[in-house]
Amino acid sequence: EPAENVPASALRKIAERTRGNPLLLVELVRGLKRDGAVKRGSKGNYLLATEEIDKLPDLPMVAWIATREIEALPSDLAAHARIAALLDSDISDRELEGVIALGESEGRNFETQLDATVGLRRLCDAGILVKHRTGRYSFRYGVLRDATYNMVAPDKRKEVHEVAYRYYRGASMPDEARLPRLAFHAGRAGLTEEAATLYIGLAEKARERHAYLEAAQLYSTARTHLQPSDDRRLALVARGAGTMFFRLSRYEKALEELTNARARAQRLGDVEAELESVFALATVLDFLDDFQRSKALIGEAAAIAGADPSPLTRAQLALGRGRSLYRIDGPEPALPVLAEASRMAATLGDAGYET
Repeated sequence: EPAENVPASALRKIAERTRGNPLLLVELVRGLKRDGAVKRGSKGNYLLATEEIDKLPDLPMVAWIATREIEALPSDLAAHARIAALLDSDISDRELEGVIALGESEGRNFETQLDATVGLRRLCDAGILVKHRTGRYSFRYGVLRDATYNMVAPDKRKEVHEVAYRYYRGASMPDEARLPRLAFHAGRAGLTEEAATLYIGLAEKARERHAYLEAAQLYSTARTHLQPSDDRRLALVARGAGTMFFRLSRYEKALEELTNARARAQRLGDVEAELESVFALATVLDFLDDFQRSKALIGEAAAIAGADPSPLTRAQLALGRGRSLYRIDGPEPALPVLAEASRMAATLGDAGYET
């Protein structure tokens, strides 16, 4: 069965990896489906697990095509292609030159003697890379880059990522371009603490931009670099991911994440974080038409908040009560409560925006 309500941002991401090539697009989608990226929802419909689309499914045909193309190159140019694949989805000659120079200064052997710019131009001439108007280079297809990346032995990948991390740590470029690259190389180099901190920061920025798919993927990546005992940051990541999955209409996944976030907040004794998770859970359940459970959670939130809740919590409680009244008893008893929630939220500025 086909997946329903696939976010446009997810479709763009899949298309970008193949640049619309029908053969590669079919292979990529088949690989994602085979690896479980299309899941059945609680209502019997099928949904795309958006957190899965950045993973690299095993694509034998694409790997075969990539191997033929790369192995047909002269050895030094093939090595140049492999290093380019390790750096990022798009690179500049300055960045490649900087990483190679730093590696050589540390006695690393990257198996290419080509000048960075000359090598990139030759790879364009060979049809492996394309040069964009910005002056940056990328592989002709994202899946070609993925396959070329996988040609490199794991220990060599780690070595290049370590050098690239040190390069981008001090690179002179805008943070919006530098930090995603720094996070990527930190993670692939095994620098888990640095990677976790960077990915959480990137996820929070994406959330503020309302880039829900990007934020969900960044939160999910951050979690892979956190220790199981790091309840505080794992709670933050689960709460952030849950909120993003809700925005993406992945309601069951949102419930899973937010329930996890609440449990971790309870272990920490963090009342504010638990309340945030409970209010979010109540909203998700409302969207799933589970009005009684949603109402029960608002009752739990009132008990957690105690006798003297903050102004924001009072507004959120009023919203939850008004929403439950509207769903269960109709608009007449709900309107005064919802109007009061709106009045309270209006005095809170940005903090009360979604209340």
